[in-house]
Amino acid sequence: MKKPTKTVALPRSLGEDDKVGIRAALDGLRLSPGFKPRGAQNAMIAIAARALGATGGGAVIEAPTGVGKSLGYLAAAVPIALAHKRPLVIATATVSLQEQLVQRDIPRFLADTGLVATVAIAKGRQRYACLRNLAESAGGDTGESLFDFDPAYTRAPSVEEAKVIEALSKAFDGGQWQGDLDLAPVPIPDGMRSRITTSAGACTRANCAFVEACPYLKARAGVKAADIVVANHDLVLAALGLPDSDEGDNPILPMPSKALFVFDEGHHLPAKAIDADAAQLHLPTCIEALERGRGPISAAFVRSGKDAISGLAPLEVQELVTQARDGLRDFQDKLALAWVPDPSEAQPTWRAPMGRLPEDWLADAQSLDHVFSKLSRFADALVSAIPRDDGGKAEPDDRLMRNLGRLVERLQDAAALWQRWARTDASGWAPMARWLTVAKDRSLLCHAAPVSAAGILRNLVWSRVESVVITSATLATGGNFRHFCEEAAIPDDWELASLPSPFNLAESAVLSVPAMKTLPDDAARHTDEVAAWIENELDWDAGNLVLFTSWKQMERVVALLSPARAIRTLVQGSRSRTELLERHASHIRAGKGSTLFGLASFGEGLDLAGDLATTVVITKLPFAMPSDPVGATKAEWYESRGRSAFFEVALPEAQRTLTQYMGRLIRTEDDRGRIVLLDRRVVVKQYGRALLDSLPPYRRLIA
Repeated sequence: MKKPTKTVALPRSLGEDDKVGIRAALDGLRLSPGFKPRGAQNAMIAIAARALGATGGGAVIEAPTGVGKSLGYLAAAVPIALAHKRPLVIATATVSLQEQLVQRDIPRFLADTGLVATVAIAKGRQRYACLRNLAESAGGDTGESLFDFDPAYTRAPSVEEAKVIEALSKAFDGGQWQGDLDLAPVPIPDGMRSRITTSAGACTRANCAFVEACPYLKARAGVKAADIVVANHDLVLAALGLPDSDEGDNPILPMPSKALFVFDEGHHLPAKAIDADAAQLHLPTCIEALERGRGPISAAFVRSGKDAISGLAPLEVQELVTQARDGLRDFQDKLALAWVPDPSEAQPTWRAPMGRLPEDWLADAQSLDHVFSKLSRFADALVSAIPRDDGGKAEPDDRLMRNLGRLVERLQDAAALWQRWARTDASGWAPMARWLTVAKDRSLLCHAAPVSAAGILRNLVWSRVESVVITSATLATGGNFRHFCEEAAIPDDWELASLPSPFNLAESAVLSVPAMKTLPDDAARHTDEVAAWIENELDWDAGNLVLFTSWKQMERVVALLSPARAIRTLVQGSRSRTELLERHASHIRAGKGSTLFGLASFGEGLDLAGDLATTVVITKLPFAMPSDPVGATKAEWYESRGRSAFFEVALPEAQRTLTQYMGRLIRTEDDRGRIVLLDRRVVVKQYGRALLDSLPPYRRLIA
């Protein structure tokens, strides 16, 4: 039985002109081959249109697989955006969905409706080749400079990397490739991207000899002129952190106050916002950067022709650098004496309880915050003080500008970390998580991240954009949006809707919970039993997806399988995701059967329709790791307020993730199969019944 559509908040009115435009688009869609009218999709179009219409507003729409989310929001958003001459920004959580929208969904929609719009994809700088770095690498120049600490860049290219660099250079020079690394003509080895990309600080723009052909700047120019911009959550959050202005070369995105926004895969948005406000600092790297930065600072000061910059004379700057370096060294020594990491731990971590640092650490952090804030402001002013010609080119050479840019980035990273460590959390508000980890060389990294995205999204996003739609297959818990609305600070007047699945899930799939003897609490025995079930009960001649919550368990299960079974598994990490999926599909087409083993990233976004997946096995309920510093600090905060972190945070998040995992099975109305959950906690634990009741209405088979 299908769930009824659930809506909350008073629907807004929609202008008559907008209604006419949407009806015309729908008339075109109805004439297109393969189009099937669906009640849930029509409801989604109406809700999205009210949110994006002339009066503006917001909507949160949960739309299960099969509703046709992209077509639903495109049918509402594109006619409104074109009619009101407002750019439409569609943000996704994954590059794969970006590519799908740009290469397939939007072109097909425009062709079917007859609407005319320019489309551009907006991705971060690290998704494009830096032609300068590519040329230096091809010429054998390591590009080594004062602030390059990544061994993948400073060392000479390996034989394999040299071949890739040659192929990329040849394809770009021949016009067969435009510099987008996601569309590279050859696979790019792990760890090589830092060699052939650049950061914002290291980009010298007008000073670069390759500025006219720069793939990134060309992409940005396309974004500026586009009617529809397909971006990702990270980029949108970064753009919303900038002033709302059309000025400057190639802004990241259209002005937020003038654009319409759709956040697809919206269940990721709170976590993305937390990541955007997090900070990390590797202490030895920052100390070394300060020492090596003295020379470029002095050279740039001379080129500026000024006696003082940001209120500091040259000698005062050098004294400030010394103060910052010595302060970091002293604090690093204090941390090393106070915390001795356990070498037996895979990832040793020290976490501040409730985010509260020891009093003497807090005092040191406040002192470092003062120094690095001052130094960071100076570095920004120094770069701006360097004279430029009419073309915007600075007088110093490219190498000096590159080094200065990297120094600014290092100082900004340090200032961000110390600002978060120095801050005293306001009483009654969500705290900042603060913790330490150990790098591969056993040196220390300092971290900070908010435990709640509510303040970030409220102040950074909802206060700056007035027309928003958030959609995903998993936003509510059993139709209840309370958890998501609290996490994302959704305004009270937004419309909320949980749409029904167009599939008869009770007939299409069975959810099976076998009679396992052990629970995941006994990790070793449970893993042995999981391996035995997969060995003996899986249909190895069909298409299967087996999902794990940890690398350790996945690797152990592979090791426990018989050679005949193990050789027929395609394990995440053994090859690129694209190659694994291609091999899987090839084996299924050949009638050989194929089984994919994967982690969380395989539990979302994979479209394994038809025979590609007739069984989905979930080895364990996907609860977040209790050792996660952000989650642990958040749990402490909830408990301190008399709230249950488990029932209010951990359980709803596990339910959402579990629903996503189960959604890999039924992708079309013709799909059939089974979902197997090898975790008896849904049967024996107090919360089990509530969790089962919140899941889609598959037919149940519980032993």
